[in-house]
Amino acid sequence: SGSKVSSFEMIAGNNACGKYVYSKAYCPAGKQLISGGYQLSNWNGGNGWNTPDISMPSASENAWQIVTGGGVTGGTCMRAIAWCAKN
Repeated sequence: SGSKVSSFEMIAGNNACGKYVYSKAYCPAGKQLISGGYQLSNWNGGNGWNTPDISMPSASENAWQIVTGGGVTGGTCMRAIAWCAKN
């Protein structure tokens, strides 16, 4: 029998508000990054972007990272989300 993944945990990164801002969500010690994404934590509507330009793992940091884009308008915030698990 193989090992099973257990003890899932969702970690939210810092709020990234404005243009070209990074957010990273780090998995705690003893857990491995298995997936990730982002959360739109604040949006004032309008024509501004509501998704990041980049949403990808940062394998060397055991984290998920996002970068807001150039079309993000005032008041729009996003944060990286990391899904971590014990293996």
